[in-house]
Amino acid sequence: MKKIGSGWQVNVYSISEHTVYKVPHKDIFRYLRFLQNVPFMIFAPKKLSQWVLGLEQSQKDSLKRISRNTRLWEDFACPVFELSGAYYQQKVIPLSEYVKKIPKEEFKLLIDEFSVFVYRLYKHGLIDKSFNFMKNFGIINSRIVVSDLGELFSDVKQIEKQIKNRAWAKHYVIRLFPKENRRYFNKKMDEIFLPQVEN
Repeated sequence: MKKIGSGWQVNVYSISEHTVYKVPHKDIFRYLRFLQNVPFMIFAPKKLSQWVLGLEQSQKDSLKRISRNTRLWEDFACPVFELSGAYYQQKVIPLSEYVKKIPKEEFKLLIDEFSVFVYRLYKHGLIDKSFNFMKNFGIINSRIVVSDLGELFSDVKQIEKQIKNRAWAKHYVIRLFPKENRRYFNKKMDEIFLPQVEN
């Protein structure tokens, strides 16, 4: 097994040309990984612990939701779960890599496809916590899928809150886009999702 990546919650190993194996970090590595990304948290150990434990619980809850929602299996890159919390998944091209290979004029079409895809998940009672286009989604055979399974919300109040707060427009999501596409992405997501929570 060759290690090909590491995220907030898992190490990623290549099993074959088409399959990856994702293994949750051990506790100490969760803390180290978090501090690597947010070093100032070393001065707030209680908050650090809450964040790390929250991430761990979020992953467990997300995997449970997916395992119960078999109709969406292909939308999550066909995961196969182990009791340990590790899982196999189809290998994807991350959207962050895919967009580098397409003509600029196709970017808006990809945003359109993405908005339809995440809206369909929403209608099934699930959202990616931050609608993080560049980081949490990928492409398999020209089809968008969720590649990061660790931060899915199914609680109606949590979903509503993320939509009202326009999670897709947060700086850590939108800064990953080319400047010329940021406004279009926000506009598209606003049009689709904000009417869902209007009173």
